Parts: sequence; structure tokens; C-alpha cells
Amino acid sequence: MPVTLEVESNTLVIVGNFNPAIFQPYWFFSQDLIGEDEAQKAQISVVHPDITSFQTESFQITVEPERVSLIPLETIGIGIFDLALRLFGDCLPQTPLRALGINYLSHFRVSSEKVQNSFGDILAPKEPWGKWGEQLNQPAPKGSQNRISKETRAGGLRSISMTKYGRDDEKKGFTQVKIEPSATYRPGVYVEVNNHFDLEKPIKGEDNSSIFARLGDVYDSSIEQSKSFVEHFMTTCSIIERDHV
Repeated sequence: MPVTLEVESNTLVIVGNFNPAIFQPYWFFSQDLIGEDEAQKAQISVVHPDITSFQTESFQITVEPERVSLIPLETIGIGIFDLALRLFGDCLPQTPLRALGINYLSHFRVSSEKVQNSFGDILAPKEPWGKWGEQLNQPAPKGSQNRISKETRAGGLRSISMTKYGRDDEKKGFTQVKIEPSATYRPGVYVEVNNHFDLEKPIKGEDNSSIFARLGDVYDSSIEQSKSFVEHFMTTCSIIERDHV
């Protein structure tokens, strides 16, 4: 079975100072952010001074006093950055914003635990761990909670992350990539990419629309970069499968 991308999704996170109670479906309708029908059909989870969360046919939003999370529910990335731009650039232009996170998450399936283990060995070699590392490579005991086949090892890589401070696009922030065994698709790999941007305070006379204007096309470029990470990891697993397993 070839290496297969199973799931990809993304989340837009904005850090600032917010009043969760105002973020309700009909307020979004009153600001021309969604249609009346979408507001009527919205599924409200909670509305409270400390947290508001609801879901429409196209996105899910959770608002806390210092954090807003937006998740597109249709196709990855469709309109979610534009929604944030209209929400905070047009409707709430004076709301203090401090940071923006463009998070990409994906799961891809591999053909066997051997491939998954070999990929983990590349990312985190066991030799530096000495005798304990040798024990990790032993077969998992029968009845072990992690055992799914005779190829299951006693242990190994559970999570690894790499962070690069300073950005190639010269924006303030960092990029962090995390890799773990997929808990959903076994055997498989989970990849999470966080593109973090520190937002500059508006210059006198400016508002949030100016902040978003300076960000430019960071949303599209961040998603493109994130996908390139996943494609590279999938290619590596395909090479492992072809040459070493």
C-alpha cells in the first residue's frame, strides 16, 4: 500500500483581548459576516463571558478572553483568513491583537509498522540511548497496550518537534513542526505545523486592517510551506518502503 494522505485540516488562532459574549451567530449576521440562514442554523455550544463557541456550515469558532480559534469546515483554508480580516479589520478594528497562528495538521498512513519505525529511527536514532535504546527496539510484549502486530516495538519515538526562530518572509515569529505516530491511522504519522506571527502594534492613526495588510499573503504561503513539509515526510517514508523494508 502506498503512503497515503488521509486527513488535513487547519486552524487560525488569534491572540489578543476579546469579549467572548458578543461573538454570537446573529452578531456575525448583523455585521454581514454570514447570511441569516447560516446564523439561524448555527449550532451554539456555549455563550458565556469567559468563552463562546459555535459552529456554522462553513466554520467553527471558539472565543476566550485572550484567544480566538477559527476552523474552516469546508475545504482547507477556504475564506477563513478573509473572515478574520473582515472580523477584526472591518468590524472590530480597534480590538488589541498580539499574535497570529496558522496551524496545519495532517495524518498520513504508511504500509507497515516497519516503515513507521524506520522513519522514527531517522528522526530519533536509538544508539545515543545506549542499552535502553536497544530495549526500545525489542518486540512489544504480548498483551502490551501499544501492540497491534508482531512488528510493534517495545517503545520508540512518541513526539518530536523542531522550531526555527526568525522567518524567511522577514515577519516576526517562528515556525514549529511536530511529528508523532498517528493515533487515528495506524500505522501512520501525524504532522502539525505552527506558523506563528508576532503582530506589530498599529502606528498612530492605523487600525487592525493595517496590521493584516502588512501580513500580505502569509496565509497561503504558510499552508503551502506546511504541505511541503508533509510531502517531504511522505516521500521519505516511500523511499524507506522501497529501499529498506
